[in-house]
Parts: sequence; C-alpha cells; structure tokens
Amino acid sequence: MNIPEDLKPLFGIVGQEKALEVIRVYEGTNVYFSKTLLRQHAHEKIKNAYRDGLSYKELAEKYGYSESYVRRICNPQKID
Repeated sequence: MNIPEDLKPLFGIVGQEKALEVIRVYEGTNVYFSKTLLRQHAHEKIKNAYRDGLSYKELAEKYGYSESYVRRICNPQKID
C-alpha cells in the first residue's frame, strides 16, 4: 500500500487497520484537533505527579512549563 507521507505517523501509531478505519470515518472532511484535550490530559498528569510527590520545579522541567504555571495547575484556587 502506498501511504501518503502526511498519513504515515497515523499508520505508525495505530496500525494499518485502525488507520483505515479512521480514514473511512473522516473521508471527505477536514479534521481539526484542538489543543484543549491534550492540554487537559497534560494538566491531569501534572496534578497526579504532584500528588505523588514531585515538586513544582521537577514538574516544570519535565513538562516545559514555568514553576508558577505548574503551581496554578496544581492549585487553581490560589492566586500567585
């Protein structure tokens, strides 16, 4: 099968059968993936890691955020 370059990552991640299933579902449409879902997922991972004992500094380094941003994620009710 001749897979277009822009679809190779999809095939690599989910495999041929699932990739073809996704293509069938979205065939003929434009698909946009908002960053919101990925951001929410990252924030949940950060909150869980903080509860597990990682520091703001460790989390900031791991996820590429500032310490103050990590603090706001972990404690949204507090104001810096």
